Amino acid sequence: MFFHSFRGRDFLFPLFLMPMMLTPVVVGTIWRFLFNGEFGLIAGILKAMGVQNYSILNNPDTALFGIIVADVWQWTPFMLLLLLAGMRALPQSPFEAAEVDGASRFRVFVDIMLPMMRPIIAIALLIRTIDAFNRMFDTIYIMTNGGPGRVTEILPVMAFRSSFEYFFMHQGAIIALSMLVIITAMTKLLNRFMTGGKGA
Repeated sequence: MFFHSFRGRDFLFPLFLMPMMLTPVVVGTIWRFLFNGEFGLIAGILKAMGVQNYSILNNPDTALFGIIVADVWQWTPFMLLLLLAGMRALPQSPFEAAEVDGASRFRVFVDIMLPMMRPIIAIALLIRTIDAFNRMFDTIYIMTNGGPGRVTEILPVMAFRSSFEYFFMHQGAIIALSMLVIITAMTKLLNRFMTGGKGA
């Protein structure tokens, strides 16, 4: 939508980017209140539908979904910026040729833009996946602290709780080392994409 100019774009675009500018702690606090079963906005909507005092974050079946909603809300603008920059960098000659041939916008997107954007999409997904290891801890810790039970306990939360709540330092170190290995592998994969498979 933001690839083309339209009326109000200069107002909507910065507004759309605002969630990305918030810290994960603030985002976690906002969505914790929104999902609150007694006075949250989501609870108010559910009450209007006949569901009383239902908290998404207190239900093991929906707690992870609530975390995902908060994370997507915050970091969709980041993905938008990456993909929009990639679209702006594409050569214009294929699109001009398609316009001369009378191709529809849908066919231009499917047959020209999407194939050219695949490496950029892969890089954006890899960057976001690597980034999730570092930034999800704050949001989860504020919203659920890994609960209910251990439903939303991802590796960073598990490492923190093992080391500083249960004082199993060896277990926390092993988890942190496993995260380092995973992030290193993802970084190597990202490097291969960015260098065209020729290595560093």
